[in-house]
Amino acid sequence: MNYIEDKYNEGKLIIRAVDLPQLHRINDEVKYDCSIWANEFAMIMNDEFESVSSTLLIPNVGVKTYKNVGFLVDSDFAEIQHIALSDSGSSGSFRNGDFMANCSDFETLDRLANYIKVNNYTTMNEVNISIPINSVVGLVVIKCGNELKHLKAMMAVRECLHELTGIQFDIFEYDSNYGKINQIDLTDELIETIISASNVNKYDYYTDYSDDIYEGSINNNRNHSK
Repeated sequence: MNYIEDKYNEGKLIIRAVDLPQLHRINDEVKYDCSIWANEFAMIMNDEFESVSSTLLIPNVGVKTYKNVGFLVDSDFAEIQHIALSDSGSSGSFRNGDFMANCSDFETLDRLANYIKVNNYTTMNEVNISIPINSVVGLVVIKCGNELKHLKAMMAVRECLHELTGIQFDIFEYDSNYGKINQIDLTDELIETIISASNVNKYDYYTDYSDDIYEGSINNNRNHSK
């Protein structure tokens, strides 16, 4: 059993849902725009990603997620700030003193996890957390019947984040119907299948911390100035 499976079985694995990279056309070339991901991770690297919404996953319970892709967080290294059994309509931040949400339903993640397990509660919960870089343990694609398209986009995200953070994250698949998570084995054959799924193999991104636009491909990175 690997680290991710251990954390999952302990009820300590959280997903931060993020939008899929959108396709955009630059100089007659279509690319993935990974800027949303780059900005979230730039904030993480600068210790500014706090009070954000996420969802606790529980083994063998099909907990629903907000979006079809995201990244995984080890709750032992994150700061847990607010715990709600369902969408709490949160906004603002604890650091700025303007955090607002419906009443917290639980004081600890253990109590939330126990309630979900006992009641087989599959509705998306909302846990507000502050995320340091050492708490991020992988990327995730939700099993939804369109995984190949999403996985290709996540390959671009993976390369973008590798360039930004120096970390090559593993990619996992989460089955929200059955509450199962598995690492995706990116064999040469699977990568070839992913790359051939469409003719879009390049990405770019910018962050609010830089004046540069960065470009790369699933296999090769480069950058140029704005």
